[in-house]
Amino acid sequence: MGKYNTERKHKEGQEMYKAVYHFILKYYRKHRYMPSTRNIADGLDISMATARKHFNLLLDNGLLVSEDQQSRGRID
Repeated sequence: MGKYNTERKHKEGQEMYKAVYHFILKYYRKHRYMPSTRNIADGLDISMATARKHFNLLLDNGLLVSEDQQSRGRID
């Protein structure tokens, strides 16, 4: 049962990762600037911590690029 839960949680995490990425793309296309973590959380009805986690993973994986530590990420 533990393995099933681990696999299920992994799959759910991957789905949320994709949902955050697609939300950011759609938001950027509409507004021409990146959404804040609060925008992501509100738009996907998730916690700020979850939004921040996936946003940072997108940065770490190179799908988003931060111009500096203070600015929002940008799509490259």
